[in-house]
Amino acid sequence: LGYTREELLLMSVHEIQMRYDAETLRHRRARMVPGTPLVSQGLHRRKDGTTFPVEVRSSLVDLGEHRIIHSLARDVTERKLAEDALLDSEARTRAVLNTAVDGIVTIDARGIVSSYNPASERIFGYSAKDVLGRNIALLMPEPYRREHEGDLAGGGETRLPEVIAIGREMVARRRDGSTVPIELTVSEYRFRGETMYTWIVRDITERKRAEAALQQSEDRYRRLVEESLQGFLVYRGSHILYANRAEADTFGFASPEDMVGTSVDDLLAPRERERLISWRAARVRGEDVPARYEYEGRRRDGTPVWVDNMVKVISWEGQPAMQAIHIDVTARKLAEDELRLYSAKLERSNQELQEFAFVASHDLQEPLRKIQAFGEVLLEEYGGTLDSEGKTYLEFMQGAAVRMQTLIQDLLSLSRVTSPTNPFEPVDLNEVMGAIVTDMAPKVEEAQATIRIGDLPTVRADPTQMYQLLQNLVSNALKYHGTEPPVVTVTSQALPGTGDVELTVEDNGIGFEEQHAQRIFGIFQRLHGRGKYEGTGIGLAICQRIVERHGGTIAARGKPGQGAAFVLTLPMDSQERGTPDAADA
Repeated sequence: LGYTREELLLMSVHEIQMRYDAETLRHRRARMVPGTPLVSQGLHRRKDGTTFPVEVRSSLVDLGEHRIIHSLARDVTERKLAEDALLDSEARTRAVLNTAVDGIVTIDARGIVSSYNPASERIFGYSAKDVLGRNIALLMPEPYRREHEGDLAGGGETRLPEVIAIGREMVARRRDGSTVPIELTVSEYRFRGETMYTWIVRDITERKRAEAALQQSEDRYRRLVEESLQGFLVYRGSHILYANRAEADTFGFASPEDMVGTSVDDLLAPRERERLISWRAARVRGEDVPARYEYEGRRRDGTPVWVDNMVKVISWEGQPAMQAIHIDVTARKLAEDELRLYSAKLERSNQELQEFAFVASHDLQEPLRKIQAFGEVLLEEYGGTLDSEGKTYLEFMQGAAVRMQTLIQDLLSLSRVTSPTNPFEPVDLNEVMGAIVTDMAPKVEEAQATIRIGDLPTVRADPTQMYQLLQNLVSNALKYHGTEPPVVTVTSQALPGTGDVELTVEDNGIGFEEQHAQRIFGIFQRLHGRGKYEGTGIGLAICQRIVERHGGTIAARGKPGQGAAFVLTLPMDSQERGTPDAADA
């Protein structure tokens, strides 16, 4: 206290004790009984004014005429500090328990719950008052409750050591009877001589849901890969790590497992190995090389197979590897080879056709010209000596020669349609139709026909063939007319979003049965006898060839006695088609 003995003897007790005033002290003393000590705690004040905690043990002593109070005061500063630290620690622990995301449950060796934090209430749905003092088996689902009750609660010695400081996943029971997946970690400690266990419970519902979704996704991907018609191959270096069914089929293996462990280099044709091994090394080094290419491979039996190959670097079991996706294009390659052979044959055929056209234009027509010339001489010089029957025969001969010459010329025109002639250039179809009307003026006047021309476009085409195309269609309209004077209408319209234009040549002529709409485009196909309408039956075939060469289409529609219409579609910017030269360009 810092006082001397003499100073203390002159002081009142309440000057030293800080907690109680004089009245309180008198009241406490009045309740004291001899033989029964009174223990109290309070603060004493030192001479310098500082205070310190004390524990006072006071006893009433009877001295006969007098009673005195004998007090022993003990400085409990260290104990108070320890108690305050303990209270502070308990407060911090309580704050941790109350704010923890994970459930924290404390049980004794019999499984009786002694603490249960708010997070546990959220996880299990039980309030603390519902669980405290009860067995932890309450939180375990049937049929596992009995197992948990025996192993984790009542018989901790059996299985608790398996999860102490390690943890495991298990299923717990909520208040509503539903189950919740949890991750449980148990720690063991001693408290007042008793073994206690602390359970750290984490709700892993979302994790389990994510794992299930991931597993489902992996299963779907695995099924897609396994059942895919494309081959999947994974390899590291040249060592094959995985192959699917389609890959095994492509390279002639009995099963995907037979491919695992073999070398990817064995799947290459000898002439491809050096190129592809170099490519693979460059790809691994990260160089900019194509990820997709075709190569010739070898099946297990040594037969060739062509594959379309797309490769990328992936992670396989934590290490880089190459994934190849293969499409068997052997059938396409064979078809391309056949197409090349066919194109070569077609080119030879076209050459032969051009040679035939040359012969037809010179050698075949020369005898016909002589027949016609000598026929005219006979008719002029000796016509007077021939009777009517002889003249008729001579006229038949000359008519047949004319028809033969026309037929040869039409065949020659047909052969020239797909032969390279004039290059494509912008062609104003209005100008083409103007030239046709001028050239056909005598026929138009003779038939008393009317030709109506709409606003026609400019297309990229062969100008000579555009003239031939429209001239043939107009000529047919003038030829196949009924009793009424022919009316021919030529119109056009753009086809939105296609870059094409539609031309229509329509007439009011005799028409035709709809069933013949395709037939009339065949060579030598005529719907009427030669005696009624002249012609060789080649004109519409020429039209179809011209349209197809320009990448378009032509169709016909009509009804008997109601006229016919020919509908053409042509690209505004045509590229020549239908010839080997165009295909190779």
